[in-house]
Amino acid sequence: LKLGKELDSRAKAITEEILAIEAPIHEQIANEESRKEREKQAKIAAELARVTALQDRVAELRGNQSLSPTSGAALIAEHIADLEAIPVDESFQEFQQQAEDAKAAGLARLRELHAAAVAHEAEQERIKAEREELARLRAEAEKRDAEDRARLAEEDRKAKAERDAEAAKQAAELKAQREKQ
Repeated sequence: LKLGKELDSRAKAITEEILAIEAPIHEQIANEESRKEREKQAKIAAELARVTALQDRVAELRGNQSLSPTSGAALIAEHIADLEAIPVDESFQEFQQQAEDAKAAGLARLRELHAAAVAHEAEQERIKAEREELARLRAEAEKRDAEDRARLAEEDRKAKAERDAEAAKQAAELKAQREKQ
């Protein structure tokens, strides 16, 4: 029993000495594995950021999606000029073909919007001109109506004056006849 306890005690002391030697080595291994994992995650994050940035640039080439024909031809023309100025080159890396396709689609869409905006503005100008013409015609009609009312009122006044004069003349003649009788 004593021998068993002594062997256990020596085994424990040896194990502690081995652990004292192994612990720094295990810590170094763990640190190295942790460093490698951090580097791996950093590479993944960098790749994700690179791909996201390239995809954002490709999305920019599709043109402003919030534009509509009512945005105005001048604003749309500015967007077309801005988009045409963006070069599609090797900086798009593996997304170069997508960038070319997106730019072509974006330019086509913006050109269609520009044509629609020009047509919309022309229609608005036509409507404005029609409204102005209608307002002018209404003003002229109102002026003619006012002149006609004034002329009719003057004619009515003259006719009434003539009737009153005729009635006064007849009344005077009737009075003169009564006086003769």
